Amino acid sequence: MRHDGDSAENRGGDRGRVHHAGSAVRRFRYCADPLFLGACTLYVLNRWGLQPCTDLAFFHSWFDDLLLIPCALPPVLALHRRWGLRAHDRPPTVGEILGHLVLWSVLCEWIGPAIVPGTVGDLWDVAAYACGALLAALWWHRPLRRPLPCRQSDRPAAEKGTRLASSSP
Repeated sequence: MRHDGDSAENRGGDRGRVHHAGSAVRRFRYCADPLFLGACTLYVLNRWGLQPCTDLAFFHSWFDDLLLIPCALPPVLALHRRWGLRAHDRPPTVGEILGHLVLWSVLCEWIGPAIVPGTVGDLWDVAAYACGALLAALWWHRPLRRPLPCRQSDRPAAEKGTRLASSSP
């Protein structure tokens, strides 16, 4: 298993893009993924910035739950990739997102409260996990931006096939 930039998926100037069946696919960056980094930043800001300053229940009860999939799935998938349990570097599949959503919902809201005294399972937490999973899936599977085609007037004169004016008659 190769993880360097010289893999067959990354040769030929398509850095960050993996080709499958003739289509360009975004390469998943695991713990360098912008959604992962942004969600972890939001978690820290909420935990130590917003929560001490506000009494709004949303920030105390559900905001962090929205961030579960965006914060937890990339490092877990990186481990899966390292251990050979994940065979590609594409964004998380719907199955991976849903599978981990169900697993963590059961662990955190059913098994956890059964074995950890003083904790209670909450279906609103599961709803927040699901909303975060949906937003993460939409982000990870957003369409690739393609460069806009150049207008004829934007191209240099040499490319237009016109001759440049010369100073000699």
